[in-house]
Amino acid sequence: KIADYYNPLSTPHVFVANKTGDVLYSGAIDSCKLSCGDEKIKKYLEDALNEIQRSQVVTVKYGKVLGCRIRRS
Repeated sequence: KIADYYNPLSTPHVFVANKTGDVLYSGAIDSCKLSCGDEKIKKYLEDALNEIQRSQVVTVKYGKVLGCRIRRS
């Protein structure tokens, strides 16, 4: 039922919600596809959680999901 409510697009697709169910962040864990090498990785989930912990507004609310598509019936 939770997956039906949030409707993830791919795996992994993470959601961070507040106590009332409002989504504060949705999307990828980070910007790394499979092998990132030396490229700069954006840590979407970690950054969002750190901002929430500091009582700040989440600046990046969505990170492009890079996993395998979820097929739903």
